[in-house]
Amino acid sequence: MSAADRAGATVLVVDDESGITAMLADRLSFAGYRTLVAESAERAMSLVRARCPDVILTDLYMPNVDGAEFIRRLRDEGYDVPVIVMSAGIEGEIAAIRAQATAFLEKPFHMNRAVEAVDRALGIQTES
Repeated sequence: MSAADRAGATVLVVDDESGITAMLADRLSFAGYRTLVAESAERAMSLVRARCPDVILTDLYMPNVDGAEFIRRLRDEGYDVPVIVMSAGIEGEIAAIRAQATAFLEKPFHMNRAVEAVDRALGIQTES
């Protein structure tokens, strides 16, 4: 898969751990995606309202507003953007499903899995 296949698509990465947002943004940018980062759900909502991304990759457990509540707010405001939730364990996956997430990535994961999940959310065929 080339960067040209992903050109023009924007991914918003939301996680309260700046190291994770930086690594994900770097890997997604290297793969050809444009990236936005937010370290809170509140900041992410501001970015979505200003420029709705094509896909959102969010942590589930964050202070103040968690990932599940963030997804509910997105849906309540009419945003139908695909959301991929990142978290450790089955409880996180259940919470993601209940919150109407598009997909779930169990932590820890290889950065290439994040790219593959974004590709799938956008309907881009990833070569095996």
